[in-house]
Amino acid sequence: MAYLWWNNRKAQQPLDPALDVRSYQAALIQRYDAQIRLLSNVKYWYVLPLFGWMALVGLTVPSKLPGGPVGYFAVLAVLAGVRHLAKRKLGVRKLKACRQKVERLTTSL
Repeated sequence: MAYLWWNNRKAQQPLDPALDVRSYQAALIQRYDAQIRLLSNVKYWYVLPLFGWMALVGLTVPSKLPGGPVGYFAVLAVLAGVRHLAKRKLGVRKLKACRQKVERLTTSL
């Protein structure tokens, strides 16, 4: 949570609607770029800490999954991989598409 706050502390301030179109567009693109960078590093600030916590729980609580602790860690690794792919690949793809829409807004003016 501290990492997210630190990276988004500037984004909490709304964009100034009194800006001209080009400046507003540049500020909006800058925000999209910041979000794309944040999602590109999702494995460090989201997946690994969550995986570490769940692995620690797996060491302290006996697993009822087939395969015991090995089965638990296998399921945990698969879930962490899926979470990473969903956040990084799909999220970044969606943000890049939105960024391209914002870039094309002023080309029709």
